[in-house]
Amino acid sequence: MVRRIEAGIHPEDLARDLDINRRTVYRWLEKYHYGGEDALKAEPRPGREPKLNALQMRQLARMIRDRNPLQLNFTFALWNRPLCQHRSPLDLQQ
Repeated sequence: MVRRIEAGIHPEDLARDLDINRRTVYRWLEKYHYGGEDALKAEPRPGREPKLNALQMRQLARMIRDRNPLQLNFTFALWNRPLCQHRSPLDLQQ
């Protein structure tokens, strides 16, 4: 984003191209100006710890991608959040 502006694109044109608020672009530029590229890195957000670890998330994603609920003896044909919440703790390894 900063490189595009350094190459000559106007910040407001960039905001329009990325479909973001122009103030966001100017905030990024300000961070870059005072802190360089490191200032643009994502910061951790506070919140609840994930209930599933990385391995469990991969297993859940594979299960959803490779099978439908009917194949796992559920009465529904489409995955939904409650079904994933019900299924994942029972079947995924710790």
